[in-house]
Amino acid sequence: KDTGPVMQLQFVSTDQTQAKLVFGPTVSNRLYDVYASPELAASTWTKLTASPLAGTGGELEYTDTAAIGPRKFYRLQIVAPTAP
Repeated sequence: KDTGPVMQLQFVSTDQTQAKLVFGPTVSNRLYDVYASPELAASTWTKLTASPLAGTGGELEYTDTAAIGPRKFYRLQIVAPTAP
């Protein structure tokens, strides 16, 4: 069972074309990918990160430079390592 901290989206800052996302807390030995979709219940989400983002033990920031449209949902996925 993973007993690490609960990750959550802590902050979103937007302008006309970008959204700055702040997730946390992260785990320092884990890698994360950011995904987005215009629909929350979508069966397909688009991976936004070219390579996984490294956890720092604190907050993790990502800027979506293509945040155009009326709405966009985000999710963070643990890539590696997974909990034992």
